[in-house]
Amino acid sequence: SFDLPGIEAKVRELRTAQAALDDALPDRVLIGTFLIDVVALKGALHAKHEAGIDLLVQLVAARGSELSASVSAGFGEIHRRLTEKPENIEALTALEEFRAEVPRRTNALAAELEEMSSCYDALEGFQVEIAEQDYTARWGACRWPQRLVELEEAVAQRAEDDRRAYEAELSGQQEEFQQELEEMCSRVAGFDQYTDLSRVRHVAGVVRDVETALADFEKRTSLFN
Repeated sequence: SFDLPGIEAKVRELRTAQAALDDALPDRVLIGTFLIDVVALKGALHAKHEAGIDLLVQLVAARGSELSASVSAGFGEIHRRLTEKPENIEALTALEEFRAEVPRRTNALAAELEEMSSCYDALEGFQVEIAEQDYTARWGACRWPQRLVELEEAVAQRAEDDRRAYEAELSGQQEEFQQELEEMCSRVAGFDQYTDLSRVRHVAGVVRDVETALADFEKRTSLFN
């Protein structure tokens, strides 16, 4: 697993070792009658430590970049779902169910956001230059929570307005359905008037119409239950 405190400690250790080289090794050492040049050795040791530091810095930068992309993608998906316009009461209900899940999703993303910030704070502590695209991605990710708070307020109001509108529409449909149902009941109740056998063909047509209408009523009934 990614161990940021451990990496920070290792970078400090390598930099301390680099500084100690300057104190421990002079540029030249006199051994008997021989003057030994150790500049190249000091340079090689410095380069070895610097390579280790660079590798660790790259690991932190890569982790920060990975997390900023993950955070922005996660918040972006939530933003996309919240800005979808529900076309009917079923879609509105699905949106409200999703909104109930938003706190759980944002809590998980907040943990990633905190780790991402720690990575970039560590890079600043290492005094390394952060690439412009990583800098932009970092602060773009940091702005998502506030953007979502503002969006949620607007979505809540819109959802309330939509629900009132859909409920009013549904109420109108229910009244219309009830009126049609009462008319159908009147037609069915009037079947006892058909006693003339010579009108069997006509009556059969009326019955088929009523059966079709009743089947349609049965389907529409489920919309109001």
